[in-house]
Amino acid sequence: ININNPIIDSNNKYLVLAEKKGKKFYVTSESNLLWQKDVDGEISGITVNKNGYVSVIITNTTHKSVIITYDSTGTELFKTFLSKKYALCTSISDDNKYLAIGEINYSGSIIKSSVKIISIEEARKTTDNVIVHTYEAENGEILSNLKYYGKNNVICMFTNYIESVSIDGDEKVLDIDNY
Repeated sequence: ININNPIIDSNNKYLVLAEKKGKKFYVTSESNLLWQKDVDGEISGITVNKNGYVSVIITNTTHKSVIITYDSTGTELFKTFLSKKYALCTSISDDNKYLAIGEINYSGSIIKSSVKIISIEEARKTTDNVIVHTYEAENGEILSNLKYYGKNNVICMFTNYIESVSIDGDEKVLDIDNY
């Protein structure tokens, strides 16, 4: 595999890698290439969970961002299209039930970040009612990263605080301004 400007993520025994703004990504385990895919558009982010499920963020299409989710065999499960916001990062729960998408909206005078949790099972069947929870960040806060911790909690890093987002409720974990 020859990559000039790599984007990588690893979890448990899986490693995904792609070239930033490239069209191809690879999924490996130990020293074996398990599968690879080509996408339309440019890859801006990629993530893998501990079971080998992968989500890829694609830009430069007719939408601001497209997120494609794959199972551990490389079968495409569904696509999520964002026409008004940009996807910054994604994470898939350890039980393969939820996809968290970190989004940002630059269109207004105030930058707005949000986190949406999507039911993977519902998204495989339909595009309606797939969002099970949405968290809206405080005005001006920029999301830098998110990651599932355990089955249901998404730890989200914003400019001045860290939030635990879950379908069961949200909780501020750390207020950086107070330190």
